[in-house]
Amino acid sequence: MGHKKVCFTCRKAFSLYEYEAKEVNLACPECGNTTDLLNHSFRPPKRSDIKQWRLARFLVDHGFHFTHIYDPVSYVLVPYPKTMEEAIPFVEKYKRKKQGKENGHS
Repeated sequence: MGHKKVCFTCRKAFSLYEYEAKEVNLACPECGNTTDLLNHSFRPPKRSDIKQWRLARFLVDHGFHFTHIYDPVSYVLVPYPKTMEEAIPFVEKYKRKKQGKENGHS
């Protein structure tokens, strides 16, 4: 498994297979801007698909780095949203759960 270094400016993703977290150069090799480190399950959209890049940026900005999200009631894996209309309620519903885990609550 690995991670992806994602540049939202260039709309490109670069795979990282093995790394030490302290040693990752997060600068984009294309533009030099800082990239985001996302889970290997992130599937970058085509460079021309601006809507999907905006959706991915929105999710990352709200703390979702494409790790697995499980429904708190059914414990079923929840798919990531495919549209911004789906993303807003997704963030509201699952961000609370993520914040609870980060604060030591389940």
